[in-house]
Amino acid sequence: MTCPIEGIIQIDGDLIWTVRQGVGALAVVLCHGGPGAYDTLGPVADMIDDLAVVYRYDQRGGGRSDRVGPYTVERFVEDLDAVRRHYGIERWVVGGHSAGANLALRYAMAHPSRVIGLIYLNGTGLERGWVDKDGVRHDWGDYHLACEAKLSTRQRLSLESLTDREARREIISQADYYDPESVIQKQVYERYPINMEANETLGHMADATHVPEAGKLKMPALIVHGEGDPRPLEPVKRLAGTLPDARLHVIEKMGHYPYLEAVDQTRKLLRQFVAELT
Repeated sequence: MTCPIEGIIQIDGDLIWTVRQGVGALAVVLCHGGPGAYDTLGPVADMIDDLAVVYRYDQRGGGRSDRVGPYTVERFVEDLDAVRRHYGIERWVVGGHSAGANLALRYAMAHPSRVIGLIYLNGTGLERGWVDKDGVRHDWGDYHLACEAKLSTRQRLSLESLTDREARREIISQADYYDPESVIQKQVYERYPINMEANETLGHMADATHVPEAGKLKMPALIVHGEGDPRPLEPVKRLAGTLPDARLHVIEKMGHYPYLEAVDQTRKLLRQFVAELT
């Protein structure tokens, strides 16, 4: 683990918080989830910073970065490329978690010549709706039902009496874990408020019209998903089948946070992937 170095950069006059750590000739960037949240991927950077220089940042509208729009996929993709240019990086490995995984994928489709490899942790694929293994069609309303189904009776009763959005979110977030009681450190967003405008505008960045573009990507891709993640596996499987050089790893007894719930397996997969690219 190396000491992180923070910095503020300007993108079209707006201030974006960044941090970098690590050593080596290979550059890796990690995109946090949300959207509208902020960077919490320090544990992922710590897993590989002896193999590469790892960059992270708070996306526009979240955390320590300016809360200035527009909140569009295209703007977020270009912000990411502006980070690359600021640090003088010619090509890098692009990765992310959750919505950040989808941002990394969309960046790879927009700038394939700049991407050496893709790290896709617990994303949602490129489909706004999906068909499960039994041929049943679903939408994201079913995802929310799946989350609530994982809650205890006490938690569901609490939801019925709550109207505060943040309080409800805190309860529902427990469904993101395979076994909440076994997780020593949980993902919390207490330091900065979530930008709900960015969150609701960007959603999960899915757009099935981009599937043919994904099929043209040549770079190797590491895709990790949790068996217990309420976000559906089927679209992720189809994404893995679409990318020409993708490796899909579905981890048992893991939910949405590989770097909190399956630390050893995640570290091993990341280090193997980055070492091969190095």
